[in-house]
Amino acid sequence: MLNRRVSIRLLCPVLAIFAIVMTIRAFPVIIDSVVSASVETFLGLSVAERHTDKDQIASNESPNIVPIFTANSITSLGVPFTEDFGGMEDSSAATLPAGFKIGTDWNSGTTVTTNALGTTGALVVTGSSAGGVINWANGVSSGNTERALGFLNSSGFPSPRSIILKLTNTSGSTITDLAISFDYEKYRSGSRQFDWTFFHGSTSTATTSAAGGDQSYPADANNTVVSNPPLTIPKSLNLTGLSIANGTDYFLR
Repeated sequence: MLNRRVSIRLLCPVLAIFAIVMTIRAFPVIIDSVVSASVETFLGLSVAERHTDKDQIASNESPNIVPIFTANSITSLGVPFTEDFGGMEDSSAATLPAGFKIGTDWNSGTTVTTNALGTTGALVVTGSSAGGVINWANGVSSGNTERALGFLNSSGFPSPRSIILKLTNTSGSTITDLAISFDYEKYRSGSRQFDWTFFHGSTSTATTSAAGGDQSYPADANNTVVSNPPLTIPKSLNLTGLSIANGTDYFLR
């Protein structure tokens, strides 16, 4: 049994809540183990939008948050694994990075965003922006490759919603630990409380909770204040006692 450390770093670790908007941007993952794995950027847990209170957030009344993930194969240990979502560019119908899906079950999830919004400029998010899966931009959306993946909840696009990342262990070793770090980003105020919850597991619905990745956003006085740049809260957590055999998948939501 090797006690080696693998580091997977996703450079898009941001979770943004918009009324409610959730986004993931740059997040690194590190894998530690025998072999172990450590995710330093929310590598796939998709900060699941598996909300509890989030379910109560209605149309454009919740805050914005963004998480971050990337490639879905762990080929070696101790090597940074990163994703910054820059490849989605400024498209409103952007294809998600490999391994990422939107939904409560990875197997039936979708892989395309429904809108692109920014924190300023022509496509700035507002209190009346339509809900959906958002390709977020820090600043002006058009021509901007500093992106994040998230949501904007509304009466027509209610909670819960999840961003799920599937990781496949092809390192040749068994991974026992994941070190994950990522950022939550809030792009706009929201008049309803919004709670992000973090889950992981060996099934496509990832049901094991990890409280260290959770984040609660209290209700704001309104849903009209845009944060430019978005407000950021960093998160770091270690998932230990795992047994991700070579050739098998693991999910972060």
